[in-house]
Amino acid sequence: MPLDSTRTYRVAIIGAGPGGICAAVRLRQAGIEDFVVLEQAEGIGGTWSRNRYPGLACDVASHFYSFSFAPKPDWSRPFAGQAEILAYLEEVVAAFGIRPHVHLGTSVEAAHWDSETAHWRLTTGHGSTVTAETVVAGPGMFGELRYPDIEGMDRFSGASFHTGSWPAEHSLSGERVAIVGSAASAVQLLPEAANVARRVHLFQRSANRVLPKEDTPFTGEQLAHFRQSPASVAELRPPTTSSSSSTSSTSTSGRGAAPPTTASPSGRIVTQWPHSTAPVPRADRLRPTARRLRDPCALPRLTPRSTTTNSSRPGSEQLHHRE
Repeated sequence: MPLDSTRTYRVAIIGAGPGGICAAVRLRQAGIEDFVVLEQAEGIGGTWSRNRYPGLACDVASHFYSFSFAPKPDWSRPFAGQAEILAYLEEVVAAFGIRPHVHLGTSVEAAHWDSETAHWRLTTGHGSTVTAETVVAGPGMFGELRYPDIEGMDRFSGASFHTGSWPAEHSLSGERVAIVGSAASAVQLLPEAANVARRVHLFQRSANRVLPKEDTPFTGEQLAHFRQSPASVAELRPPTTSSSSSTSSTSTSGRGAAPPTTASPSGRIVTQWPHSTAPVPRADRLRPTARRLRDPCALPRLTPRSTTTNSSRPGSEQLHHRE
């Protein structure tokens, strides 16, 4: 349906990422059809549509990173990749009839509250005005890309780009690659780059914690069981929630919060891995990871100095600490 600037919508949703899609579905389930979804990109999916760098995946388990009203029994692996997540979101939009409400290529530049009429007036990038009784803001956290201010970058003659704007079809095969940063995107990109690049240099301000990720693809038998037994998929969510909560408790230790303790499994992983002598769960699998770091100088550089995670969230990857 075309965007109508002359009417007042009951609800205007900003963003067609997971949050905006969820809000739209819940509105329809509540019998509310008078709403619009305004998305600045040319496709739905938010961060899963824009980001396309090699190795991109979710670090939250697939069966938990799903809408409760749209369980997906056939996730191919415990931690799905970008393409599979985007396809899932597109399927949800189609299945719940959200697409007619979505207006792509429509950014929201300003939002003003009109106290006299008790309405919101949104100014779009096209210069039009959308009026709504209620606004649901779901633009996400990473709308603006941040580039490092490095002296001499303007004189660099090679290819240079952000992971959030990866050029289509660009391959790192045979290249000498410099990765700036060691947060979540770098944790995922680094192993993929190391597989194909001639040489990879990682520039980090501080070492990041990287937890082991159990991501063996589901077998055909497991997928068949998930499809035949929806209850088995639902049963996967509570343990995943518990596991995620446990990890979160160690990754939010900041001012006024207790640091992770070595009494908890997650605390032992966060504070001691990847040291080969760490008495952590699954030590038989974690210790070989540390032994693969043959350079004696590498381990100290990859080990965070602080024993708390402050406000940062540990990344998760199977192949990050590898030579």
